[in-house]
Amino acid sequence: MQQEGLAGIERALGPIFQQVRDEQGWDLILARTPGLTLVVSQRVDLTEEILQRFNAASQ
Repeated sequence: MQQEGLAGIERALGPIFQQVRDEQGWDLILARTPGLTLVVSQRVDLTEEILQRFNAASQ
């Protein structure tokens, strides 16, 4: 039940975090809750590069 409440708050705050990120040029916004990332810009997302290197190393 607590998780459901937190999820609702996160959904409500999401657009506000996005707006602050865009206005102030932040790349990453973290929550104080361990393991929770609220907003990440594409510039910080290394997923594609990591996958490409992993696939190249696996061949």
